[in-house]
Amino acid sequence: MAKTGTLTTREARDLADDLLRAVSDARRESVRTGETTRVTITVHPDRAPEIVRDEGNAGRHAALQEALERARARGRVAASEVLSGADMLSGDEMARRLGVSRMTVNTWRQEGRLVGMAGVKRGYRFPEWQLDAEGRPFAELPKLHALLGGAWAVWRFLSMPHAELGGTTGHDALVAGRSEDVLGTAESIARGTFA
Repeated sequence: MAKTGTLTTREARDLADDLLRAVSDARRESVRTGETTRVTITVHPDRAPEIVRDEGNAGRHAALQEALERARARGRVAASEVLSGADMLSGDEMARRLGVSRMTVNTWRQEGRLVGMAGVKRGYRFPEWQLDAEGRPFAELPKLHALLGGAWAVWRFLSMPHAELGGTTGHDALVAGRSEDVLGTAESIARGTFA
């Protein structure tokens, strides 16, 4: 580069080629990741300008994907631990407890009348504690499924203590006959207005 700061024709052509290549690469990466990509041109007084594509978004995207995969792996381990718990029954075991066929158990699961969570290798597993004192599924289960959206959400709701229920679990509140409180708390959670 000349002392005047003016680029020679060749330097200008090389810079234009580098700039077009950087913009093209950045555009391709942006389309691939769905993220904004930045290209920075730094002009120096004593040497040729630098063109740098900010890898920040791509790096953040990759880091996010890695974090999500680690979270999914932790979730798979946690789900496996829950499903292998001593309180979990197979479809056949639940059918025997209820005095119905395995097909009926599956139908009731699909209708939300039973909480049944899919296992990786074991088919569906059913918490034995979802049965009331008479050995029947709690009558509130279909409403809980409708409010909370799925078996894992219902399991979590019934297993965890809730401030709205005086610190007891949803299950313990059902056992205590607090059906209205349980359904009200589930509705609050579904609306996002829980404490």
